[in-house]
Amino acid sequence: MTATQHRRLIALVAVVACALGLTACGSTKAPVALRAMPNLVGMTVGDGEQHVYDVLHTSLLYYDQAPVNRLGVDNTWVIVATYPAAGVRTAKYKLVYAWALRKSEYDWFTAHPTMPRIAARTPVAKLIGPGGVLAPVKELVKVRYRPGAAPSSAKADPADAAAFKPNRVDVPDPSTQPLAEWALYKGLLVAPVARTLTVAVRPGAGTALRVGQFLVLLAIRAPVSRSSTGGSSGGVSYTPPSGSSGSGTSGGTSGGSGSGLPSGLGGVKIPHLHCPNNLC
Repeated sequence: MTATQHRRLIALVAVVACALGLTACGSTKAPVALRAMPNLVGMTVGDGEQHVYDVLHTSLLYYDQAPVNRLGVDNTWVIVATYPAAGVRTAKYKLVYAWALRKSEYDWFTAHPTMPRIAARTPVAKLIGPGGVLAPVKELVKVRYRPGAAPSSAKADPADAAAFKPNRVDVPDPSTQPLAEWALYKGLLVAPVARTLTVAVRPGAGTALRVGQFLVLLAIRAPVSRSSTGGSSGGVSYTPPSGSSGSGTSGGTSGGSGSGLPSGLGGVKIPHLHCPNNLC
């Protein structure tokens, strides 16, 4: 058998094998080039978009990392997680996903890998107001009445009815809320920020935090301060206005006839009497 006949025989055998499904048919494509997924964590969304395009020539879809699905994510937010993860061999043009937080929130969780200790009976408004330890993450703080401390008018937040489970991507979503985090505030009633005191935090001080999770403040109503001028009658103090005709000095015990009050009541407590001219 000549060399030409041998080559023809080999080609015929290949055609038959292809027809019988014993081997793959057609030309073999070159393997897809893979590149390491770049590390975008800590970058702004804007910088991450540019970087992933430079490396993989693809687009970046980004979402809120917090379990609340805020819609205002923009180029200034900071990336905290990606899919694929950094270092994973990824094909060019493959769509990439990212989850981000506000920069103040990212910085706070970076500085607080565990729940900070908060002094008992600290006003809630002080904690999340300007300069407060939780001010940078105030959108992620849930203020709830301590069990048994809620007034009859308190109501539940409809958003607390179930754990947050997004349904927006077909890849693992790190913003999915673990049931253990939902249990921290499940069934609790909403407390206002004003005139409430923090009595406990959830998770407890020193507990490791998941980046972007909710922080729960258990609160009670602050005691109402009542002004008192002494005595047990429960009355109020009355001092005649300047210019009224009275023989006694300001704060004295004798009232003039021009005060409109019974003699001897000027400047002393009037226990639950009708006050002429609505002066008390």
